[in-house]
Amino acid sequence: LLLISALFLINSAIAQPSQSNKKNWQQDARYQIEVALDTTAQQLSGEMTIYYRNNSPDTLDRIYLQAPANAFHDEDNTAMREMQRVNQGGVRFEQRKGYPLTISSIKFLSNGAKTEFAIQAFDFHDTILNLSLPQALLPGDTLALALQFTQDYARRCERAKTKPPRIDALLWFPLLCVYDEAGWHAEPFHFMMENEDVFSEFAEMNVTLRAPANYIIVGSGEIVAGDAGWNEVTLALAGDSSAFRLQQQTLIAARRAKNAQPAMRVVRFHARKQHNFIWSASPRFIHVERPGAPTLHLFAESAGAYAWIKNTSAHLDTVLAFTASHTGPYAFSHLSLVQSGGSTAAQPTMLLCEDSGYFELAYASAGLYFPALIASNGLKSAWMAR
Repeated sequence: LLLISALFLINSAIAQPSQSNKKNWQQDARYQIEVALDTTAQQLSGEMTIYYRNNSPDTLDRIYLQAPANAFHDEDNTAMREMQRVNQGGVRFEQRKGYPLTISSIKFLSNGAKTEFAIQAFDFHDTILNLSLPQALLPGDTLALALQFTQDYARRCERAKTKPPRIDALLWFPLLCVYDEAGWHAEPFHFMMENEDVFSEFAEMNVTLRAPANYIIVGSGEIVAGDAGWNEVTLALAGDSSAFRLQQQTLIAARRAKNAQPAMRVVRFHARKQHNFIWSASPRFIHVERPGAPTLHLFAESAGAYAWIKNTSAHLDTVLAFTASHTGPYAFSHLSLVQSGGSTAAQPTMLLCEDSGYFELAYASAGLYFPALIASNGLKSAWMAR
């Protein structure tokens, strides 16, 4: 544990370099993203602009983006070839496919002083997009890049037991690869890697989400505009499980009329420094708020929501206190916890986990620190993520 504490302090220093130390630098990045969830078309469609400042002493002739969601959608991809090789033995391993991500267009808006460009051709191989720059990006220069993309949720919609489907968006937009003292880390997604193993650049995130009006939206950032719908589904954790379940059923029945409404819910999030942005949306979420330090916002939709919310709320204080005793206190004023359908994911201010036991919460909440705050390279330092 002392080793982990020391690593945390060392990596924190790397993640936030001193401006006075020229040898210690980190690239600046900012994402401006607008996406819409269309449950009829069964897809997410989005536009994004990436702003990237070259703080390195090197001149760059290209940048790399990654789309880990595509790892298991092409037989020639690294992850698929590795899985097939492992499965030649008597034991079979299957890794869940992500939802395929398609980049439909890329255009540079600026590159240093230049501001006029044609639509950009690009080389998308495996899960890595290799993008040559129209001109060299000198130290201190900034570029702006616009992309349009879609993510296909047809498989999620078809397999959902309840309609309309809940969406957990974990790897849903193109992510910048990291450039540091070792150069570009443009490694494709590998078999047995997990979402948190993806090594991407720290960035400021400005994300606008549009979803049908009956959906409740939770994201890993501060809500700065719009109504995510939390107050519409807030319940008190009072009484026994039967009374709570009655509240839940009554609330869901009262909201069913919203399913027929064509209006869209629009919510804008801001996150100061994250290497990914995750979000969940469901028309069946219920919300319980527990004041404290941090304030907890708990979201669940299953028949067992009462037990999950009650146990998670009771166990998390112990888990966070244990983690804080070795790595420092949780750094944010609130934390949104979402009962997942099997996935575990963490970014600062948001945690998805399925179980409410101490071990599951400890494992999942460790992701709020490692790699969420230090963005460790999950391929080269997989032991830390575990």
